Amino acid sequence: MPRFPSKLPLARGVSARIDPDRFVVRLATPGVAGKPLLTDRVRARLAALHLEIEGAPESVRDKTPSPRINHGASLTWLRTTRRLRAMPAAAAVARALGRPLAWVAPVYRLPGETEFDACFCARPDVLLLRAEAGAEAELLRVVKKYRLSENREKSRYLGGWRYFAIAKNAAKDAISTRAAIDGDGAGVSTDFEFVPLRSPFQFIPNDPMFAGAWNLMIVGAPQAWDLTRGDRSVIVAVLDSGCQLDHEDLIGSYVSSGINAGDPTMDASPVPLALSGLPSWHGTGVAGVIGATMDNMIGLAGLAGGCGILPVAIPDGSTVEMAVAFRYAAANGARVINLSMAIGSYWFESSIRAAVDDALAAGCVVCASSGDFDDSTLVYPAHYPPVMAAGGSQHDDNRWREPAYGFGAGYGDELYEGVPTGVSVVAPAEDIETTDLTGDAGGTPGTAPASDYINRSPGIPAFFNATSASAPHISAAAGLVRSLYPSLSSVEVRRIIERTAEKTGAYTYTDVSGYPNGSRHPEMGYGRLNAFRALDLGDVLIRDWSGDNGIEPSTPPGGDFYSFSDIVIRPADDGVFMPDDPSMSSVLTRGSDHTVSVRVRNAGPATARAVQVAVCATPFVGLDFMYPADWTADDALHVRPTLVDTLPFDLAAGDTRIVRFQFTAAQVDSLAGWTGSAWHPCLLGMVTCANDYAFDSAPTGASLQMARNNLAQRNLSVSDTRSAHFPFVIGHPADDTRVVELIVEAGELAKRGAVHLLTGDARAAFPAADRAKAFAAGEPKFGAVSGGAITKFQGARAVRIGAPRAVVELILPRAGRFAMQFAIDLPAQSQKTEKFLLRVAQRSGSRGITGGATLAFVPKR
Repeated sequence: MPRFPSKLPLARGVSARIDPDRFVVRLATPGVAGKPLLTDRVRARLAALHLEIEGAPESVRDKTPSPRINHGASLTWLRTTRRLRAMPAAAAVARALGRPLAWVAPVYRLPGETEFDACFCARPDVLLLRAEAGAEAELLRVVKKYRLSENREKSRYLGGWRYFAIAKNAAKDAISTRAAIDGDGAGVSTDFEFVPLRSPFQFIPNDPMFAGAWNLMIVGAPQAWDLTRGDRSVIVAVLDSGCQLDHEDLIGSYVSSGINAGDPTMDASPVPLALSGLPSWHGTGVAGVIGATMDNMIGLAGLAGGCGILPVAIPDGSTVEMAVAFRYAAANGARVINLSMAIGSYWFESSIRAAVDDALAAGCVVCASSGDFDDSTLVYPAHYPPVMAAGGSQHDDNRWREPAYGFGAGYGDELYEGVPTGVSVVAPAEDIETTDLTGDAGGTPGTAPASDYINRSPGIPAFFNATSASAPHISAAAGLVRSLYPSLSSVEVRRIIERTAEKTGAYTYTDVSGYPNGSRHPEMGYGRLNAFRALDLGDVLIRDWSGDNGIEPSTPPGGDFYSFSDIVIRPADDGVFMPDDPSMSSVLTRGSDHTVSVRVRNAGPATARAVQVAVCATPFVGLDFMYPADWTADDALHVRPTLVDTLPFDLAAGDTRIVRFQFTAAQVDSLAGWTGSAWHPCLLGMVTCANDYAFDSAPTGASLQMARNNLAQRNLSVSDTRSAHFPFVIGHPADDTRVVELIVEAGELAKRGAVHLLTGDARAAFPAADRAKAFAAGEPKFGAVSGGAITKFQGARAVRIGAPRAVVELILPRAGRFAMQFAIDLPAQSQKTEKFLLRVAQRSGSRGITGGATLAFVPKR
């Protein structure tokens, strides 16, 4: 065996050290069907050299080594059974294996990784080169000097890198050649093709068989197929161990024979593994879940059986093969890419992330398995936030687990470069019926037709489990969505799938900062996949502000979701709808009937059916409202207008409609009170429809109003006096937060006028609420103050607001509503044309901004 350096410098400032107990060999030819390398004779010959095959089973009759080891079509990983002074000669290893070798390479170990993730080899016969700007001639010189030959097919898909083979009779291997080029090749960057010890394909434990496609029923496949069975122009790429191209239930689904990313001159057929002499059925199983031909009177139906399948074989799981596979798929029309595999974090970051980014930039939805080792750390590439991480579910709709074997779907909410990342959705991961290699080679050996399918016949154990099986369900759903709605972007497709997931299992789903598509749980993501709901979503909303596109939570400038919503109140039914101008949308006139107009939108891909709109008003300006009570209650604190228009109605995707209601003059007088200050109550609006699955599955309780695009609020008070008391209400009986903050934006009023914040008798401004005993006993106490100072005002304890923006901490004696007020004096030298605004918002711990109100001073003309 050649001498190799004990320390190998890598990219990203990492150095690997040689593992003296391991090495890897590449056979001169790939595995041969029916001729396994792993035999008793080979085992004995290796033992005589104090060697063994990594992860070999106790009995060679089992044929298949541990699936955690990346034994490929040509690669075989060996380890010593005792510490040797020197590695055996390559010729001796070849004789023991009974096969000629292409090369022998050492195994290196990354620092700070687990054993299987840490170990890898750098192919000694391959080098990657890239010319920096202006150095193309230097690259050509290097290629000629070191007798390198380019594989142009692989170079096409390496994102600027070029793939070169080192001549078989060259004096130097790739490691030595790289060191030489780095010393004299100015402007030429170099890298290796890395092959990890751990297999990228997810582990598949044996489970008892479950007859029937329960997985298709639970994700709503029959209902989804009424809308689309998939369009052949929507291509789902299966990046895996290869797919049987002539399988009776898949042959009609392939859009081409694909490629072998290790040798692009070959198609994507599975290559027999050297040790067992058997090809892997894994990729064929994945392809069956996605695209087994439906309605052909044979076999089974894939969830997206009408879509096209692009097979891409990754025989050795190397970094180059992965990069080639991603870019090949994107370049050949894939709209969705499925990866039922795991990639070591170092290899993903150093070599594969760029290829994933290229596929994402090309508009592909990328879906990958979350991992199978029952831990709270996602594997790569599922850990990468732009990739949909496919978790697994079981029959009872909880997270898939096999505790007896230590297996379970990976989960967890984490950060990746400061960006939240976690499970996207889960999908069935146990007892999945799918296609198998035909004959005796697959997961269900025996005679056809029983052996052509995993889990088809009684008595045959179920093999296709784990997140390898869940990922293709989600990829298939993405293919269906893209088939029915071809104009949607990959981000929109993902958003729809996540928003329509069912909140299943024994879990409490909550809103989590950084995850915009609904409530979630770390073990289940946004919930369990429902393909029908993804195709049928009518996502109705009332905009909180002019730029609101329905993404939750709403993010209006300054957090003001209560002054510019698509709810307008006018003293007449005059058709004026100007939500961006509070003076035209929030003014009450005493003694007049008022019309409330609510504009609803459908941001979903499907027509919203049976749209319902509701409006109510509260007799106080509140800064803390709770869903559902404050939107659905019918009591003295929630006054409802009369519907003018007709409900329900259907609303096409992308359309809007204005729905009108009417408050009588008596209702307005009762709500407003007219107790010396001109102000009006808070309006609350809600829109629902029969197929707004995102809102239908939203949790209730102390949820932020702006985290639900179906809910809207409008608060604004107008005064035309030179001094005023502005009463408002903080807190809520259902909110047990004891410490809240008021964010006060007084602007010029703080500089040139006088603004005092007081607690206490402002409750007299709310006679209806007072009569309803809506207020809690006791008064809040002032805590920390920023931008102001605690003082006395008219004999009462108050905070004088001294800066344009102030934050006042309040300690509440108990849960409940508490009345507050501002005492405001306009600047003495103000002009009649000047306008002044006072904004106040409540911030409550982890809930953030819960609501606010604005007082606008409009001088008399």
